[in-house]
Amino acid sequence: MEIYEQLPEDIAALSVEELQALLDKLVGQVDAVAKGEADTGELTAAEVLAATEQAVVGIESLRAEITQREEAAAEVEASMAALAARAVGEPTADAEGDDEPTPEPAPDEPEPEAPAPDPEAVVEVEDAEVVEEPVPVAAGGASQPPVPMRRPAPARAKKNTPVRRPVGAMVASAEGIGVPMGETMNRDQLSRAMINKRRSWQFIPEGVVEEKHTLATIHTDWSDVPERRLSPDDPVGNWNKIQAVVGEEALVASGGLCAPVTPYYDLMMESEAGRPVRDALPRFNADRGGIRFMAPPSLAAVTTGVGRITAANDGIGGTSATKSCQTVACPSQTEVDVAIIFHCLRFGNLGTRAWPEQVDQFTGLTMAAFARIAEIALLDGINAASTQVTATQVGGAANTLLGQILTAAAGQRNRHRMDPNRVLRCLLPAWSLDLLLVDLLRQQFDRFEATKDDLVAWLRARGIAATFYQDGQTGASQIFGTQGASALLGFPTNVVWYLFPEGSFMYLDAGVLELGIVRDSTLNSTNDYQIFGEAFENVAFLGFESLKVTSPVCATGEVTLPRTLSCAVGP
Repeated sequence: MEIYEQLPEDIAALSVEELQALLDKLVGQVDAVAKGEADTGELTAAEVLAATEQAVVGIESLRAEITQREEAAAEVEASMAALAARAVGEPTADAEGDDEPTPEPAPDEPEPEAPAPDPEAVVEVEDAEVVEEPVPVAAGGASQPPVPMRRPAPARAKKNTPVRRPVGAMVASAEGIGVPMGETMNRDQLSRAMINKRRSWQFIPEGVVEEKHTLATIHTDWSDVPERRLSPDDPVGNWNKIQAVVGEEALVASGGLCAPVTPYYDLMMESEAGRPVRDALPRFNADRGGIRFMAPPSLAAVTTGVGRITAANDGIGGTSATKSCQTVACPSQTEVDVAIIFHCLRFGNLGTRAWPEQVDQFTGLTMAAFARIAEIALLDGINAASTQVTATQVGGAANTLLGQILTAAAGQRNRHRMDPNRVLRCLLPAWSLDLLLVDLLRQQFDRFEATKDDLVAWLRARGIAATFYQDGQTGASQIFGTQGASALLGFPTNVVWYLFPEGSFMYLDAGVLELGIVRDSTLNSTNDYQIFGEAFENVAFLGFESLKVTSPVCATGEVTLPRTLSCAVGP
């Protein structure tokens, strides 16, 4: 049994994003094993320790590879910046105006009124005006006479003066995007790089919630525009530089904002495409479009196949000592076909080039919606195969929900004469953990101690592996509604959860079809393109019992009940 993700033979063939994803997964697996939350099967402690040591060695090699890649990329970036500076020409020390110290005036020469304006900034400077400013009073002394301070008169920029701007270079920061890494690229090449990168996404790897890919980096070189560089030690020179660029009128308050504001193109994206229900089920490759199987009988199916005869009955003989024999009939066959879940988006070519952020954000939203409809379909299939059970509220949410989960697990293990250590899978809404924490917060003692990880570990220690779904079956009302300008929405009043022996449900995976960018004559005529993909999947019930329990809950924090119960652990 493999409890850790195995490294490929050549990690150098992986991209930085793939290396980081593999590193994060291994670190999470080691952490889970260390906390006792991972399923180690029948491995001994020594075998688990040896596997963990090997995993840690793999983690260290991945980190070393990532560090080496980052250092190489930094060296390339520094080299490119140096080459770009050489291409545009290095500024002289006189043009910088910051390196050379100001010469001391001769004893018989008057102090210069102001430093000379930047030679690159072509401005006309009027005679400086003298402004008297008071000097602060020294401690314990009288105020000193005002000392004349010279401030230059506002500089006016000449009309029709060409404006010089800093040089900006966009450099490719990834491999396999059509532009060699470290070379400069234009906006058209950036658009093509985004399309090439999107085509490489064939599927979303398991356990990866989100991936970010850096395709290009913009470096701005100010060395060739000294008139735009301000010095902390030269306020007068800074004033002249600013006036030379924006003019005197731009710095005068005119009672309003006249300049166009900076556009902001990014779109907030918080939805994610996780598949917790799918990832909790064992997978079966249904490359023929489905699966046909025999439903397993339960222990209750054995009726006349076993019996007991006493010595007295045996002595009487005849029908009293007859032993029955049960005929086993062929079970009925069940067939489950995969269903199609698709996604399709249509964008304009020009709009994609001008606003790629919208394409990225809406594609992410679509994949989150794709995950939601797929997870709901799996929960609908699990619900259809489950026995519908109702329960009643007993105390607070922790008393009610955790007590009923343990009660149902004990009944299932006992009813089918299962191994007491047999792991059962429990599917719960993701918000149920927050519900339990709120209930514990409202209790009297240790109300700030418990965490979500503590609750999961508490269930795991009792042979219950918990999975927290994000959506809910159709019509189960397990998703929070829209919050309006009214009272704060509370938790749903019912928790719908499922309990079954691990492996009772199988995820049928017939693969995915990702066409990526789709173009045809009709789309070309409207200057559009499509992004299309679909998955073929379903869920099959291979077990003998699954419970769907609806538990009414309320986070009251109630731990003791001032009333007599007919059954203190009742459902």
